[in-house]
Amino acid sequence: MRSLVIASVLAVAASSCAPDTDAFVEAGEADALDTEQGRIASDRADRACQVVLRKAERLKGPTGGFETTCNAGGVCWFVWQATIDVAASAVHTGTGTTAWVQWKSTDATTWSRKQAAKVSGGPAGFQRYQVRIDSKTVGPGMSATSLQRAKLELLPYFRLADGSRLFDHNRVTGDLDTYALVANNQWAVLEDPNVCRPAGSSRAVIEFKSDWSEEQHGPLLAGGLGVIEYDASRLTTCRGSSGGRATWDITARVRFQPSGQLVEQSVRTFDSLPSGFPDLSQVRKLPFTFTVPLGTQWVEAWFVNTGLSCQPAYDSNQSQNYRFDVEPVTPAPVGWFGNEGSSTSRSCTAVAGIPEPILLDGYIRERACSFVELDVWARGTTDTAKASTLAARVEATLDGAALPAQWLSFKGRVGNDARFRYELPRDTLWYGAKWSTLSYTLSFSTDGVTFVRDVTRTVRRDPTWCNPSWGSCS
Repeated sequence: MRSLVIASVLAVAASSCAPDTDAFVEAGEADALDTEQGRIASDRADRACQVVLRKAERLKGPTGGFETTCNAGGVCWFVWQATIDVAASAVHTGTGTTAWVQWKSTDATTWSRKQAAKVSGGPAGFQRYQVRIDSKTVGPGMSATSLQRAKLELLPYFRLADGSRLFDHNRVTGDLDTYALVANNQWAVLEDPNVCRPAGSSRAVIEFKSDWSEEQHGPLLAGGLGVIEYDASRLTTCRGSSGGRATWDITARVRFQPSGQLVEQSVRTFDSLPSGFPDLSQVRKLPFTFTVPLGTQWVEAWFVNTGLSCQPAYDSNQSQNYRFDVEPVTPAPVGWFGNEGSSTSRSCTAVAGIPEPILLDGYIRERACSFVELDVWARGTTDTAKASTLAARVEATLDGAALPAQWLSFKGRVGNDARFRYELPRDTLWYGAKWSTLSYTLSFSTDGVTFVRDVTRTVRRDPTWCNPSWGSCS
């Protein structure tokens, strides 16, 4: 018989991740033993997608039913398989990093644990592990009453090279919470695609606007993308050129905390003239796209304007830097939108409903407002201070030609909803080329990638309205 040695007891602290009075039995593939004694102060709860249980379920048997395994004494248990994803950045912190699952069934007084094996198939940014849990679980010999009250508790963790352990709390939020497999949830932890999404599967656009305001569209998530769009008119101190080339720049600097990692990029560009030289008369935004490292809790940004003949000038929120929080979990998707409103009157007050179509005539062009509004609800976003970060945009075509997507204006919270407004584009409809029909769809997203869309509506030009610059309206 192989011996089992009682090992460590987790610390009773805010960083504790399991019950504080239970001894732990380590049962690896060779029943490896952990002889550490006392509390482990380095144990931490992970809520930043460093280690996450994707799913755990009973394995099916080869001839039907569920797979079982029995010990020499004839005691049998059902077999579970757990799939765990660990952030690639954590796996690469050094040799000796390992993934584990610990479990305890019903009235057991000790926890068993087993090391997981690396497998392929993990999403971008993660290394996948799997482990068979095949002893001291729940057995087929239990009565129906016993099975109804039975519970199998699971808690994955990742052991770093220095021996510290990160316990998965990305789906179980309390410091002492565990995953509970019971009859009512079919003895399974199901996969949730909204938890710790693959790298790049979220997108937050942060606009630094000419009026010195900042707007965020979509959440910053660990492993997701961030995009900075900076208006160069915020920093105009350093300018200059030589030989038809700009001798100045504006650089965005982004620092991820608490790691302190820093990335930077220019945020200004120019169109090219036929000669091949840049058109220095028009400065355009150059979007800066970056990936938020796993483990990041907040992001700092600031900007510096440099040139050959000037001192650096800074846009840094009065030297405090601009701070944007990284959400600990993927926000819940949009659950509802509606309560349409609009205005095509001089009062500029929204009334219920959106005309279909909206008919633009000379009166509206000269004397009235022209906008539509929609209310949106997303649990945990629109009913909190984060309502303005919901990504809301209009997707439009003008006489069949696609227009660039345009962000909607956030008008505030209405109860638990967020209200967004689409101002009809005057530059395009009033002063652009002659047109007949604008088709537009309002769309919304809590991750900046997957959008839900309202119906497509239209705006038609009244044939009596003709811009003299068009030459003819026939």
